Amino acid sequence: MLEQSSHSVEVKIQGRSFVLKSDRGESTELRRIAGYVDQVMDTTKQASGRSDFVLGVLTSLNIAEEYWLKNRRQKESMMTLRRRIEQLIDQIDQEIGYLGK
Repeated sequence: MLEQSSHSVEVKIQGRSFVLKSDRGESTELRRIAGYVDQVMDTTKQASGRSDFVLGVLTSLNIAEEYWLKNRRQKESMMTLRRRIEQLIDQIDQEIGYLGK
């Protein structure tokens, strides 16, 4: 059985320090994510004029929307790619059929 060790990383979001723990030990990634959250919170604060719980909710919604849109675009790209692969396979099958005659 693999042992998972927890790593702690201190980050700052909106001037407040938070200690985050990760079982994966990716402190650089956690810092990037915290930096991104801080950036989105700054943008949301400027747009909404809020600096309280509502800011956290609005930021969460903004990040969730970005994630959802990117996920949807990725799924659409995969569907387009699958269709193209199927077309190419059909073309190859036709060419092989012609060669066999």
